[in-house]
Amino acid sequence: MMKVPKENIQGRSAAPSYKTIALVIGMVFLLSFAIKLGINFSKEKNPSPLPASSPPAASLIKVDETKVIAVAKNFKCACGGCGELPLETCTCDMPKGAIEEKNFIREKLAEGFTVEQVVELLDKNYGHRI
Repeated sequence: MMKVPKENIQGRSAAPSYKTIALVIGMVFLLSFAIKLGINFSKEKNPSPLPASSPPAASLIKVDETKVIAVAKNFKCACGGCGELPLETCTCDMPKGAIEEKNFIREKLAEGFTVEQVVELLDKNYGHRI
């Protein structure tokens, strides 16, 4: 029978090394980052289709932003997902969220409604008046 040197018997343990654990953790982080980038990229590439009667884009409507803020100061965000942040500072893009509401405000101001009239219209259509 052949003798095995003691250093070969005690050389390796059954537990994974710290290098292996660190490599696995690093790969998990890298994979999750790649998935997050892929999701964000696909959202930019395939925007959701807008309904045929959608209002003009906010960038095309030129109104005094101080009037938009004057209306928004009277409301909380109506989306229900952002914790009812003040509409004035909220930027959520949920359905019935801040972006949609502020675009509604801009559209109505551009149509010639006064700040007071837009406050009433926004309250009627979205609610959450302070």
